[in-house]
Amino acid sequence: MTRLGIICALKQEAKVFISGQLTAQTLLPVDEKIIVILSGMGLDNAEQMAYKLVAQNIQCLISFGTAGGLSEALKAGDICIPETVKDDRQYAARIDNAYRQRLITSLIHAQHPVHTGPLLSMGNMMVSCREKQQTYARYQCDLVDMESAAIVRIAAIHHLPALVIRCIIDTADTCIPASVLQRTGSFGDVNLPRLAADLIHHPADIIKLIQLASAFKKTRRCLQLLGRHTVALAA
Repeated sequence: MTRLGIICALKQEAKVFISGQLTAQTLLPVDEKIIVILSGMGLDNAEQMAYKLVAQNIQCLISFGTAGGLSEALKAGDICIPETVKDDRQYAARIDNAYRQRLITSLIHAQHPVHTGPLLSMGNMMVSCREKQQTYARYQCDLVDMESAAIVRIAAIHHLPALVIRCIIDTADTCIPASVLQRTGSFGDVNLPRLAADLIHHPADIIKLIQLASAFKKTRRCLQLLGRHTVALAA
């Protein structure tokens, strides 16, 4: 029996697999073949939760969720299954295993384009377009997140296959409003009353927020699709 361990940083990502209450940083069994864990954002959180899943005798460790685009070729809702993962601490790893090949084949057969360019994991969120451009020029990675490199590294230490499954939410030309960052918690919860108050004082952020909300609708559909294909890997 194949057992998958899936790490999601944000609640909206974990909800793809778990319909009930989500308890952060706790093992959340979907069934006897799949365990999900809500890690919270960041490399350190991802590393700690990866160790928890390894202790459950899983056969594959999966990083699942959203990512930001660094390459201008990537659009909101694009599917990314990177072959290479790097971080800003000089770690780099190539992902090539049967799970990845099965997933890509399944998506392509269902006529869903897949991007396989390299992913960069950073310790901080990419906010401005200029910062994204500079990061792309320096690291030559197509997308960025805050967890995958840690998950892949822990899998390698324990001689387990790893898989990174990401959907683009903010593109290279999307600037995330400072008010959104300030009012968003580690697990993706947004303090709406305080965000509304911030927007009164920074009305220019409203347009950016509307654009981000529109992108998230595409991303949510992408995550639901990827979730179905990911679950099928445990069959």
